[in-house]
Amino acid sequence: MKIKSRLFLSLILVVLMLGLNLPLPAAASTPPIPDEVEVTWEVIITSNYAWSSETTDDEGKIINRYNGNDSFNMQSTGTTKLQRVGVNEDGHPYLSPQPGRKDYNVNGYGGGTEKFWETYTITPWVPGKGWGNPKDFEQTKVEDWQYHMPETGHEIDPEDDAVSWFVIIDPESDKEPVRYQMLFEPFFFIQHDTLSDYIDASGQYQTKWQNFEGSHSESGELMDAPCRGSLHIAGNVWFHRQLNHPSGGVIEGELEFSDNKFRDKGSVQHTSIDGDHGRAEITVKYEINREPSVKAIQPNQVLGRYQYQDDEHYQPATDFVAGKDTVIQAFLSDEIKIDQVNNLELDIYCNDNLVTTLKNPKKDRDNNAGIFIPGDQSKCDWGAGVYKFVARIGYSEKTLYALFEEQRDIRILAVPLKANYGGKIVEPGGNWIDGDSMLRKLYPLADHNVKWIPHPVMVDASQPSANLMDYNGLIAIRWILQCLQPDKFVETPYDAIIGFVADPIPIIKNNKVVGYTLGQGKKPIATVALVDDYPTTVAHEIAHFYDVGDEYDGGIGRFNMLVNPPPFGFQGEDLFTFEPVTSDADYVKPAPVGSGSLISKNLHPFDPRKNKLLPDSISFMGTDAPESKYWISPAIWRHLYHSLGSLGGAANAKTANLT
Repeated sequence: MKIKSRLFLSLILVVLMLGLNLPLPAAASTPPIPDEVEVTWEVIITSNYAWSSETTDDEGKIINRYNGNDSFNMQSTGTTKLQRVGVNEDGHPYLSPQPGRKDYNVNGYGGGTEKFWETYTITPWVPGKGWGNPKDFEQTKVEDWQYHMPETGHEIDPEDDAVSWFVIIDPESDKEPVRYQMLFEPFFFIQHDTLSDYIDASGQYQTKWQNFEGSHSESGELMDAPCRGSLHIAGNVWFHRQLNHPSGGVIEGELEFSDNKFRDKGSVQHTSIDGDHGRAEITVKYEINREPSVKAIQPNQVLGRYQYQDDEHYQPATDFVAGKDTVIQAFLSDEIKIDQVNNLELDIYCNDNLVTTLKNPKKDRDNNAGIFIPGDQSKCDWGAGVYKFVARIGYSEKTLYALFEEQRDIRILAVPLKANYGGKIVEPGGNWIDGDSMLRKLYPLADHNVKWIPHPVMVDASQPSANLMDYNGLIAIRWILQCLQPDKFVETPYDAIIGFVADPIPIIKNNKVVGYTLGQGKKPIATVALVDDYPTTVAHEIAHFYDVGDEYDGGIGRFNMLVNPPPFGFQGEDLFTFEPVTSDADYVKPAPVGSGSLISKNLHPFDPRKNKLLPDSISFMGTDAPESKYWISPAIWRHLYHSLGSLGGAANAKTANLT
């Protein structure tokens, strides 16, 4: 995309007189031409693509057909600050982006489905009789895929920005306005590739077929899931305007002088149609030297940001769960303080329908923001769909789009265990019944997704073979709990079984271990002691079921360096190979309390139960911290979000022992 813009730019033949700021002819009443301009912009792209076909035999009978649909949505927002570097060949002031200043956010999502059906004839060979009677059978294959932003952004050329250049055209008389032209490039953040190359895709397939032996099925992950038509036409929609619109990629307008600055705002729309198959539309909204207002909107379910460098350079959270309590942060521009604002409002739309308007946000003075907290889900139940948030101060507005997706249910059997501690038989109290509280709060799941199923009676695990003073006792408890897993042909199996014992497990780590996971096929088992912060222990152990590693130091923890590496220098074992490993993740910092990874307050961890932002915290995959200090990290949230997605599933747990 970058190459196309420069091809177009070469036609303009701009000549810069670097270092020269020559006097410009201007009417006496015209204010001085500025040396700097700030353009705040928003790009919204939607695209849809569909296809279908069928084949008939010589008799006109349909023998196969396929159809598919694909869609993509992208929203990017940012601010380009430009400075005067000279004049163009016509003598007009020419401004280019300030080097090193990149202030933007991009969010893209979408996906699609393709269905294939065919019929075929099989003639069986019957031993001793020859060919039997032919019979028709059917096969269907369904592929589903999802688009999402790349995990890490690409390096951007320092010269590239959404506004490539800005020219101010001075009036020749008092009756003429000050005009401007700016070259806009919506895909400036993509270097050398196309949008299809930039966006990541993942997917699943399911195939069903028949033969004389019966019905069969197969399902799995799509390897190298392809990017389909909607991405191609979305990536070319602006280039289509460059080729077909009289102004090409240039946006033109008139400046008005207000409050000591030249200002303007407007929007540009363009539609590209790809035959009978697809349609893409782009809308570019912009404001030149915008009045102080809302500069950013951020939905927050447990975290507002994934990465943070400074207040202008950070990665916002983008993975949102349908049905989970959500607050909305509205950050104000530096020129206006939250204490000075009494008319900040937020409109919430879902699938283009107004859901509610929120007023009187909680004032966050530390971040110069308002936090909108819906009173309860009767105002907004956060059902699945595309949400539009419009934050407003007077006539100034800021808009953000976000996708909220339904997650699958997770069924957890909670079992109280009568345990044997070296001949001492101990029964747990009744507090195990609330062991799901931390999981409900931290996991990317709505309340209705968590099926916490208390076992109706206490299970006797006090036999000598289950003595917890011996490691073999843990193995015995695993099998006792495993026997509670129903046959999949009789009842839906549990995703997790948690056994609760009264006291810590003595055999490991000097009687300090309060949770232990034992793998068994795809449905691991965990034992949790009802001491200290046992709800956090439940969340910790279940995370192991999805290949989330420990994050504490000392050599005993099992690390997953690809998913959630612990702080630099921490020692443990590899989650899968059990080999000793030392973390080389120098970007992961240790928490100020306990042993584990830091969750910085700059990521805006937010507790929806207490309706407040949290200070620096520690990942719940760490240890030895007060209950109030544990939270979830961006790495774990994103991993669990995809693992617990509506089409996701538990990772194939190895036969591993995890604490």
